[in-house]
Amino acid sequence: MSCLEYNRLRQHYQAALRHWGRVLFSPDAHLVGTAARKAAEIKQKAFDERNTAKERLDAHTLSCPACNHELKGIHRRVN
Repeated sequence: MSCLEYNRLRQHYQAALRHWGRVLFSPDAHLVGTAARKAAEIKQKAFDERNTAKERLDAHTLSCPACNHELKGIHRRVN
């Protein structure tokens, strides 16, 4: 069972993933010069946001007792 924070982070990751996909496959692939550089910057920013959202989701999963079954077992044994 996942927690509310996991669900929030997962939704954020999915939104970032969809945004990255839209940017990646946008019709701007044929641009040149300044417009191409701007399109590349937008793609890189979307890529970075996607990766950051995934890293946050993964970090939460590893550190949250409700999301990480191994931690859940450790907390039960300690308490």
